[in-house]
Amino acid sequence: MIKNLKMVKSLFIVGSLLLSIFIVISPVISAKSDFELLNKETNNGGTGGLLSFPAYIYITTDESALKKPLIIDQSVTVPINITYKHGVPKQLYNLIPGQLIKNQFFFGSAMAPQIQITLSVVEKPDWANIYFTQPSVLMDMPMPEEKSTISTELVISPYREAPARPYTITILASSNAAGKVQSFTLSKSITFTPSYIPMINVEVEKPMREVSPKETVNFIVKVTNNANKNTIVKFSYNAPKEWAPIINPREIELPPLGIGEATFSVQAPYGIGWHDKTTSMEIICQPYPSPISGEDLSKYEIAAQTADIRVTNYGFSIAGIEPFLVLLVIIVIALAIVWSYQKKEKKIN
Repeated sequence: MIKNLKMVKSLFIVGSLLLSIFIVISPVISAKSDFELLNKETNNGGTGGLLSFPAYIYITTDESALKKPLIIDQSVTVPINITYKHGVPKQLYNLIPGQLIKNQFFFGSAMAPQIQITLSVVEKPDWANIYFTQPSVLMDMPMPEEKSTISTELVISPYREAPARPYTITILASSNAAGKVQSFTLSKSITFTPSYIPMINVEVEKPMREVSPKETVNFIVKVTNNANKNTIVKFSYNAPKEWAPIINPREIELPPLGIGEATFSVQAPYGIGWHDKTTSMEIICQPYPSPISGEDLSKYEIAAQTADIRVTNYGFSIAGIEPFLVLLVIIVIALAIVWSYQKKEKKIN
């Protein structure tokens, strides 16, 4: 009779313990923590078989340095905080006696269990150097319902060939499985924009010419866009007004490595007399990022490119005395008519 009572008592204790364990772990199995709902990533199975617990990672970044275009060939650091926690219930954790036994049972290591966080960059462009200062870090395994946080930095340095447009990379933070705690991976997107490089090349076909007075000459201006973005080039000039300078078109838009042309026309002065004078002129090519906006122009220091030309006005001109020549011709014709008439009159007489 006494043995039966002891057996019933033992079964009751074991049943109560199993029921307690089920009650403790059932919320973990049926519900998602705030971290899991926030990250919406997947947990991979740990080493605990049916009894395993999820892990969670949260990434916070300070992207203030990425709000403006990144200067080419200069490094920018993005501070990153990695927070880690797991889903081992505190009530269940406290049921296991002894710290070493708890660590070994839940985390697979009796002495000072740690978790490894591995950081990587996916969709990394070949026109930038992007890396973590600490791509792999170890942190202490947090107690149930607590968190562990480590800090690192992401370094971004765009090369000269980087396009001046927004680009998004994805960073991954992964934790390994530890004991009955599952592995976990979280991704986060980071967007940055390399700065605009206003590089153009300007060439003028036959920049030195010799013309006659009143002759019009055209200079073909070729512009190559070596910038890392579509570029608008606006044309202007420094030339004497008496040369009647004109440039057409006044602006062009070029894609990267695109080539465009404009025509600069002048007409040589033609005052009366002999001309032998060389005049220097300047064609100014001002690049702007396309599309042009006040915000864009305030971000970049843009230097204009210039092309020098020289034109020699050489020759004799009678410009300005045309009316007198016409009058002289009329007088000569009139005199010839009068003389011819008088000559006929003399023959008749």
